[in-house]
Amino acid sequence: MKKFVKYIMAVLALFVAIPLFAADGLPINPESLFASFAALAAAIPLVVEAVKTLLKPDSKTVIQIISWVTGVAVTMFGWWLNLGFLDGLLWWNALAIGFFASLAANGVYDTGFYEWLLKVLGIYKK
Repeated sequence: MKKFVKYIMAVLALFVAIPLFAADGLPINPESLFASFAALAAAIPLVVEAVKTLLKPDSKTVIQIISWVTGVAVTMFGWWLNLGFLDGLLWWNALAIGFFASLAANGVYDTGFYEWLLKVLGIYKK
């Protein structure tokens, strides 16, 4: 249970830390991570790497599961705060976007394919 609590705290803390990694002296807009599907898919590996260093998993299967769960958690956190393109979506739409963003971040398919699929399903409007 302690590892799970550490995991949740790390994911939440990284939403403060990720914009600082990319800071170039200009004011940081946290919504830039949620500006598009591609930006979200690009941000997920950064969060996953931070979580992996915190939890230190041994198995590749555990690492893959952490990656998928972290991607969905990042997306649902952005949906909960109404950030970027997730603003105004239903919870299951955000969940589907999080799942597809996790797959895209892991290199299963291209982000363009998932964006097309989400548009066909009527979930992603942009």
